[in-house]
Amino acid sequence: SEKEDTLSALNRMLFSDGLFVYVPDNVVVERPVQLISLIDSNQDLLLNNRNLIIVGKNAQLTFIQCDDSIHFNKSFINNVTKTYLDESAKFFYYKMENKDAESLLFNELEVMQKAHSEFYSNAMTFNAGYIRHRLNVYLKEPYSRANLYGLYLVDKKQHVDSQIFVDHQMPDCESNQLYKGIVDESATAHFLGHV
Repeated sequence: SEKEDTLSALNRMLFSDGLFVYVPDNVVVERPVQLISLIDSNQDLLLNNRNLIIVGKNAQLTFIQCDDSIHFNKSFINNVTKTYLDESAKFFYYKMENKDAESLLFNELEVMQKAHSEFYSNAMTFNAGYIRHRLNVYLKEPYSRANLYGLYLVDKKQHVDSQIFVDHQMPDCESNQLYKGIVDESATAHFLGHV
């Protein structure tokens, strides 16, 4: 991990569940892989999930990660996903949230990219109590590319916080960011983009 904050360290200490996805060299996964985290409990919850995704040389993966709630008890969810893209790998990532007003949801995605790899991120928030997206992208070799997009629609007393960090560690890399949102009533939003 290049840059770890206290929530990421807490996740590393306490995680009890997660997903491992490995795409071998030259394999194109034609259908998206979807991870659905659905809260269906009448108890207050503390969850720490940790995922690892590795996409090999010339391989391709589309990954959809969804967070949703059925019951509206208090929940503290701390998700961390580490991703490694080998040379000329392509990774399409879609993050969708439709949580309840009693939820605290912290999502961290870290992406390490080798030469000629391509990363596309689309984060969509439709409902939440408090959501923080932390996206750290490391362009570690020349000609790697990252395109980061986000959309949020929040109202009432909801809050969405987007923290983007892109590190061009080598020359001839490219990154783009476009985040847009609609904030209504007493809701708030925060965006911090660092390249």
